[in-house]
Amino acid sequence: MKKVILAFYLVLFSTGQISASCPEKLSDAGYSIIKEFEGFKGSAYSCVAKAQTIGYGHVIKRNDKHLEQASVQANRIGYPYSGLSLNNSQAAELFKLDVNDVVAAVVKQLKAQNLTYKQQHLNAYTSLFYNVGTGCIYNRSKGRPDTTIHYFNNRAKAADQFFSYCTVNRKVNSGLFKRRLVEACIFLDVKKAVDAIKIVKTALPDSLLNKRLNSIYNSKYYISLAQQHLDNYYKTTRV
Repeated sequence: MKKVILAFYLVLFSTGQISASCPEKLSDAGYSIIKEFEGFKGSAYSCVAKAQTIGYGHVIKRNDKHLEQASVQANRIGYPYSGLSLNNSQAAELFKLDVNDVVAAVVKQLKAQNLTYKQQHLNAYTSLFYNVGTGCIYNRSKGRPDTTIHYFNNRAKAADQFFSYCTVNRKVNSGLFKRRLVEACIFLDVKKAVDAIKIVKTALPDSLLNKRLNSIYNSKYYISLAQQHLDNYYKTTRV
């Protein structure tokens, strides 16, 4: 049942109901898929980037206003809030506050570039920058937005740039690679995007995960390889 629900969310997440004007809010399915990626942690922990994290990927900051808004009694513990815990309701509220900040930052940059975008683009960008941080939305050293936005009008090239964010210590991270695959599927509005959620739940072959990623990316190629693998996998495996 969970797989069916996730598949349904991804279809909505990918295609969305596009209004005449550019959307400024994340769709319900957008919230759901990011929560699926992040997972819920009720206690503070150190993430891959060595940052104190809690809830649905919330990075704990000094004088964290979002923790206060979510009614988390963090001040009793003090920064860096080791031992802090929260329940699912508090985590959901915290998550919504965080996501809304990311959406606002993404929309601001898309509008600054005078781009006409759709729901799937906002959803994909929000998932990406929720994960890597809104500081990446604009590259100050180059004086331009992140390459995923800079190349927006060349959809294939823009989607390729998502894969610049899937390595840890110069090595391809399986979880990040899978997330970038799904985000690229959503961004490109891949018709078989319903299958993309399986990428999150399925072990991909070493030939795909160990591919050396440099300054040249090919999202359609990665998606094609992953889709072929999934097609073969689900032909021989009972779902």
